[in-house]
Amino acid sequence: MTIKDISWKTWGAALVALFVFSWFIWNHFKATPNVTQGNWSAPKPVASISEEVKPGPKKIVTLNKEEASIKLNLPPEATKASTEVLTSADIKTKNSRVAAVAYMNMSTGRTSIIAQEIPHPFLRFENVREVGIRGGINTSMQTVGDVHARFQFAGIGPAKLGVYGELNGQIQPVVKLKEGKAMLDLSVEW
Repeated sequence: MTIKDISWKTWGAALVALFVFSWFIWNHFKATPNVTQGNWSAPKPVASISEEVKPGPKKIVTLNKEEASIKLNLPPEATKASTEVLTSADIKTKNSRVAAVAYMNMSTGRTSIIAQEIPHPFLRFENVREVGIRGGINTSMQTVGDVHARFQFAGIGPAKLGVYGELNGQIQPVVKLKEGKAMLDLSVEW
């Protein structure tokens, strides 16, 4: 089989697969939030919006600043005499947890939000699942493809432990299954 013998449906499926792959790669490498592990930092503003000064509320309930500073290990700008801690939050994202604290400068009335990524424990349970298909041409110019799946169930430091399986075959007028694999998977992201 040569490249000229490949049908337009196969080329269309290959283009769709290339588009999906590109989308996944773009999402993987797009800019992440301005939060670094172990350091408190202010997230980038979502938009530049003009401010209006209005009369404030008659009463503001705040957290005990000394207790919040010790328990949350707040940076110096949040523990100044002119600031009051308003709230804290534990935000769970897909891959991590982020602690966020809002504090108000009582002399100016300006409220700021700072965030800190909480590191994963060394040993942990995970629930990361992945399934996909791949297609292409091998060195014999035959169309080939596979279906694969991965389930990662434990984390050990930066590594993830799980199981992986795939079915490989040739895509001709009829799909011919050539081999299958089931493996233990230990992988590290960098």
